[in-house]
Order: sequence, then C-alpha cells, then structure tokens
Amino acid sequence: MKIIQTVAIVTVFVALAGGTLSCDKKDEGVAAGKKKLPLVSVAPVEDQALRSVVFLTGTVQANLQSRISTPIDGVVVALKAREHQKVGVEDVVAFVSSHERLSLVASTLNRIKEVETRLRASGAIDEQATALRQEIVRLQRELEEVRNIHKEVPVISPIAGTVTERHVDVGSMVSARDPLITVSDMRSLVVKVQVHEQYFSALGKGRKLKLSLNAYSGDTLHGYIDLVYPHVDASTRTVLVDIRIVNPARPLIPGMLAEVQLPVIRERTSLMIPERAVLKTPDETSIVFIVQADGTARRRIVETGVIEGGMIEIVSGLQAGETVVTDGQERLRDGVLVKVVKSVVTGKQ
Repeated sequence: MKIIQTVAIVTVFVALAGGTLSCDKKDEGVAAGKKKLPLVSVAPVEDQALRSVVFLTGTVQANLQSRISTPIDGVVVALKAREHQKVGVEDVVAFVSSHERLSLVASTLNRIKEVETRLRASGAIDEQATALRQEIVRLQRELEEVRNIHKEVPVISPIAGTVTERHVDVGSMVSARDPLITVSDMRSLVVKVQVHEQYFSALGKGRKLKLSLNAYSGDTLHGYIDLVYPHVDASTRTVLVDIRIVNPARPLIPGMLAEVQLPVIRERTSLMIPERAVLKTPDETSIVFIVQADGTARRRIVETGVIEGGMIEIVSGLQAGETVVTDGQERLRDGVLVKVVKSVVTGKQ
C-alpha cells in the first residue's frame, strides 16, 4: 500500500513539472512574437534624367552707364563730380579749356605783366605813366574779350546716376573723346555672364538661379535670368546673359566678380536615390540596404556617381524599381526583418 502511494506522488510531481515547463516555452514564444522590428524609411530606385550644375563666372555691370568724354582738346580746369557723387541728366560735371583759349589768355596776361613792369620802372613820369596805364586798361579789356569769346567748354552728363569712375583730375591735358568720368545708373546693375551655346536650352527668361560674389563669399544670393541676348559669339560660341539679383542685402558696385550656378539636364539618364541612403564603411566602400518584398533588409555594395540636389547617381549595384532604406539603416544587419514606416517620393527630374 505504501509503494502505491509513493508512485502516485511522483506521478503528480512529474505532471506538475511538465506543465510548468510547457507554460515557460509558451511564454517564450509569445515574447519572440512581440519582438519589435527595426523601423525604417524607404525610397524607390528611379531612372532619372541626370541633372548637374555648371558654374559660370560673371561680372556685375550697369546696363545703363556713360563714359563721359571731352568734346575738345584742352586742359581740365574743373571737375564738378567725383566718385560716389550723384548727378542728374544734363548736370555739368566738368569744364575743359581749349588750347587756343589758354594760349590767348596766357599771351594777354604776359603782355599785361610786361607793361606793369615798364610802369614801375618809368619812375612814374606823368605822360609816360599815363600812356602805360592806358595800355594796361586796354589789355585788360582784351583779356576779358578773349575769355568771353573763347569760353571754357562745359561737359554735361547725358544720364542720371552715380559717378563710379574718375579718369582725370584738374589740370589734366586731354584730347577730344578722352573719358573724364563714368556715370552708372545703379538701378540697372546686373550680372553679365557668357554661357556656352550647348546650355542654351537651360536659359529660360525668368529662371531662378543661385549665385555668389567674391566680395561677399559667405553669402548665397538669388537672382533670375532677365535677358538672353539673341546672338551667339562666333569665336567663343557663347551667349551673353543678364542675371538680375533679387533684393541684395549688401551694396553692389560695377566690376564685382560673381559665380553663377546654372542647373542643366544631360542627355543621358541614370539610376538615382536619395544621397542619405548611402553609407560608407571604414575602407570607404559605399553600401546601401534594400528592402525585399518579404520585409527582409539586404546589404548591397554600390558604385556612386554625381551628386545633385540631395540625390546621388548609382553606377552599379542596384536596379530600377528596387527599394532602398533612407533612414534607420545605420542599425541594420544583412538579413534582418524591418518595418517600413515611411516611403519617400522623389519624383522624376
């Protein structure tokens, strides 16, 4: 009887132990089923027209400016306007005296001095002194007539603007058509740039562009194509383009050097993905993670090309229509299951 009781107790203990083990295994299975998958964002691998940027060098210039020249040979006797000064239409900016006038005035003044010297040396004898004084009066009238007949020639400005250059100073000898000053209408300032004719299709009037000035190297400016000149230079095969800067925060002056960014579309197409999808290994190998239809992430080695606007060209390693991870790939391993929480739409270029 005692033997039967002992066997029963052992049987009950084994049954209880077995039940406990069964429950533990079940709990482990539930925990495994609730394990969180890595969350990722993805984007499609797309075949796009390859867009790149051509960097062009231009110069700030005034479309409305005048190099004001002297109409005669002579000497500059007065400058009424200098750098930074504003002038109006038909304002007198200089006076030029002709060589003939200067010669006649100088000759008459010399004769007056000679008579005055003779007058001082005459000892003030009445008759001789009187004659000399009369001669001086006559010469002074002659000098006044010379100055009235042979007047200094005024030089006027044909436009309103600011004096941006001065080419002479008072006392300078000039020949007809020599420049005296340059007046620029600062409201007409543009960046003039020569663009090769192969990029002509990118030169749409009103197109917005980014640019920078050497004078303000840290600033990114914005402008738009204001005018495309209807002429291709036969020697350089370039087209002249005016780019107007929008609301510059700092002063612009003619002659400043500018660098203009002109986006152009190449003839070929390439596979493009968001640049942030590409990771670099310690040996500088480029890798990405793709997500398969079953949610498995796979590691791929890729060869990259040009970068433009946040997108990067894939030369090899991917195919159009595949899906790459753009966020969350840093913590992935090859072959793990992932959960896609966001799909990035890049769009055709």
